[in-house]
Amino acid sequence: MKRLRHVYIGVGAGIFKGRHKEVLDLPTLEVVGVSDIDADAARERGESLGVPHWVDHREMLEALKPDVAVITTPHWFHAPIAIDCLNAGAHVLTEKPLAVKVSEADAVIEAAERNNKLVGITFQQRYRSDSKTAKRIIEEGILGRIQHVDMIVPWPRTKFYFTNKPWSGSWSGEGGGVLINQAPHNLDHLVYLMGLPKRLFA
Repeated sequence: MKRLRHVYIGVGAGIFKGRHKEVLDLPTLEVVGVSDIDADAARERGESLGVPHWVDHREMLEALKPDVAVITTPHWFHAPIAIDCLNAGAHVLTEKPLAVKVSEADAVIEAAERNNKLVGITFQQRYRSDSKTAKRIIEEGILGRIQHVDMIVPWPRTKFYFTNKPWSGSWSGEGGGVLINQAPHNLDHLVYLMGLPKRLFA
């Protein structure tokens, strides 16, 4: 089984220290470099992983030519960094959302197609045990024919969640409120469990 050479961009993010760090020991993954605009965070993560670190992700891409680039930066930077990575020949896995504007998302998709590379968006909630159980129950027909779905998700956010990251919880920082930050997980849950909708009202 081939080990894919990964780089991480935005390793100063709290999420990198959580879910992303949990998968670093997978036999199919080899971390070869990290970057962050915070030089101290880049150095600290690089040293802890025993890999070189950069402040400029473009210099890292040029030097390492990785197979996969993982993006954990604030929302506004996902699209331009993803395009840089795709143009450098790397597949991309980014935190949600793919982009803040539809035009930016379209540009990412165009870059992926032009470079014959894959782009994935992290939706880790699919892998919760309750989500997988719900999926199995629906697929096995235990509930019969599903005719209507309401989703109510009690995932409260504490004040710390927003004050911990200065860009979080603002239009200028996130590009929107709950619809672009928390709701993508809920919408993905619906698609994961029920399939893509035929019509959409917003």
